Amino acid sequence: MGAVAQSTKGENAVKPPTVTLGAIQFGEDRNVTPVVCIDCPDEGAAEHVAALLLKIQNGGRTMAGQDEAFTAGDVAIKVIVDRHPTRPKEAVLVSVRARLDAQHLTEAFYVASTVEADPAQVFRFMNMTYRNFVITVAVEGQPCCDLLYLMKYDLVWRSPIEAGPP
Repeated sequence: MGAVAQSTKGENAVKPPTVTLGAIQFGEDRNVTPVVCIDCPDEGAAEHVAALLLKIQNGGRTMAGQDEAFTAGDVAIKVIVDRHPTRPKEAVLVSVRARLDAQHLTEAFYVASTVEADPAQVFRFMNMTYRNFVITVAVEGQPCCDLLYLMKYDLVWRSPIEAGPP
């Protein structure tokens, strides 16, 4: 079901997705939304990751006319921000993981990355202010909210780096 990408050397190397934390502003809206982006190497990988996460998630659409990419209230996909093992004051280790069946310990999707303290602090500040965040996919740093827009409320934060104003 899910694909595992591993870093390898050479011209045919598969570049794995990475996780970034930040905030995004939509159009002229003054509000800034905290966002977890699963940054993929190309649009095909982003579409694949989005389709997989939409299949795994168990949230619902709040209005019948909403796009399939938008859901809220999912609890199957977890975002965990841990203390970085070697740089606890300069960075965090962020993982996005999901299980198809809560009774099984095997993850159907897993990606983790180091995120520097500054974007992590801004994300945490916005998350604590609005009490939610969005998971989406990105291609080379550009969020693709039309492919995936999961409104999340639960975040596990186990890092000594705390919220800082933007």
